[in-house]
Amino acid sequence: MSEIAVDATRRHDGWEIRFGQDGVARGATLAEAGRQIFDYIKASQPGLDPGASNFHFTLELGRVGATVAAAKTATDKADDAKLVADARIASAVVAMNRERYARADIAMILEIDRTRVDEVLRSSDSH
Repeated sequence: MSEIAVDATRRHDGWEIRFGQDGVARGATLAEAGRQIFDYIKASQPGLDPGASNFHFTLELGRVGATVAAAKTATDKADDAKLVADARIASAVVAMNRERYARADIAMILEIDRTRVDEVLRSSDSH
């Protein structure tokens, strides 16, 4: 599998993308420029399958770069917190079920949908 470094810079009219030794592509959108990268690789390196390559992107976003980085960091933290919350909910559902709480009560107390309670208990029964 080939590793290809890609530097993308936002310009007033779209994107300029530099890749490999001397590859340059321009497009109104990243997707458009990305298609040009694939086309360029296919034409210049016939033995290399761009679909089987790993592309490592560095995006130059200018003034919005810090805002985008903060949003992505917050999203990653939220995803991690969701995993922790899901595990804790599952643990609470199983514990409450063991204490013979009604499934409807479990859902109400934990403020989750009844179908989520059923899913957790089905999953815990299969383990």
